Amino acid sequence: MSLAVLAGLFLCLGARRVAAGAGPDETGSQFRERWLFFNMSLFFPLVFLGVFRTHVQPRYLFQLYPLFVLLFCLGLLVLGRIAVEEFLWPFFPALRGRKASRALGLLLFALFAFVFSDNIGFSRVKAIVQRRYGDPISTEIITRSGRFEHYDHKGNGLYVKHFLKADDIVIAIHVVFGYVYAGRVDYWLWSGGPGTWDAWEETPTGWRDFYVGARWLNALDGLKKVIWDNPGRRVWLIASPSLQRRDHINQEIADFILADPSRLVFRGKDGMSGVFLWNESPAELTADGHTLEGEWLPASAAEVVYGPDYSKQAALSFRPGKGRDVFRYRLAGELEPGKYRIEFRLATEARKVVPPGLEKGGEALKVTIVNQADGTRLRSISLQPGQERVSQEFVLPRPSKLRLDFAYGRRAALTLDWVDIQPLEERRPQ
Repeated sequence: MSLAVLAGLFLCLGARRVAAGAGPDETGSQFRERWLFFNMSLFFPLVFLGVFRTHVQPRYLFQLYPLFVLLFCLGLLVLGRIAVEEFLWPFFPALRGRKASRALGLLLFALFAFVFSDNIGFSRVKAIVQRRYGDPISTEIITRSGRFEHYDHKGNGLYVKHFLKADDIVIAIHVVFGYVYAGRVDYWLWSGGPGTWDAWEETPTGWRDFYVGARWLNALDGLKKVIWDNPGRRVWLIASPSLQRRDHINQEIADFILADPSRLVFRGKDGMSGVFLWNESPAELTADGHTLEGEWLPASAAEVVYGPDYSKQAALSFRPGKGRDVFRYRLAGELEPGKYRIEFRLATEARKVVPPGLEKGGEALKVTIVNQADGTRLRSISLQPGQERVSQEFVLPRPSKLRLDFAYGRRAALTLDWVDIQPLEERRPQ
């Protein structure tokens, strides 16, 4: 409402100015063009905020944002000159001049930009830069796309791209992201009906996604056929959190994918998406794994590294210079009461790459075992460069879901391969 009243005020001022005639340094047509431009700069952002933000998914509007920022700045520039002409020179006619009008107009523009700009500044930029996968999506109106967290499409796609062979088959739930990061997508898995997605078209060879040409799989029989009819070819599935949404992937398909935990070879940094693999022979990436692979952790100050000596041929490498990092990982499932051992495996080559002096200065990586229910800290472990295996024991007095809190101290290089939690059998007295 306040913006509408403000717009009406400016329209009245513009009509008065046009009726009174142009100023000494401009023609009437020049002023009318400038005034029309200013009102367009005000009108189109109002339409954008009032209509498009409530009816169109925000991801489709990102390309328009620079245009509206430009209109906002130019509108303030014109407003500054109009304010000088209308509110200053009538009181100081002797000082009126073209150079003075431009200089004061620029000063008012800077003042208006400082006063009227919102949601900008160092703290705002810092919050965006430090945003993590899995963080909630904050919007002023709606999300419209049904996605409420920042998903890790990049990590999943790059993992598949690293191991991808020419005769492999790639299935993706979100084909565009899979194509961008993995390099190709052969099949699109989506059981949602019409209205949940508009990216399919019927071709002579069947239904396909029309962005990348991936064939559409909308039923469990189709997915099984791709896997079982290609026994000599590895089949990758790049799965997003849509796997947990029944309007995207039905229960039958989801149960089939999640039935065998060994098929999960990678977990995205959002803690929800992942990569599944079938038909691997001999089993390497799908071999028996650990409770948590290092490369699954949502660390922003680390990167995934690959090598044959790592579990599942990948690990997480921390290097000095990327700043401190604090993150957490929620373990799936509930553990029964009893005594447990948590074990960490660090890559031995870390001791060779530590810059001199950086390994001195406290903990490189601190890990705290936390009970998710009440936040109780059960045990803290400090990991240092040069260590190969570190283990600690802890006790659960009742059934618990655990969370691991990590704090990287930025002063040492460290490569984490895996984390394992195993129950310990209590020794009975002889």
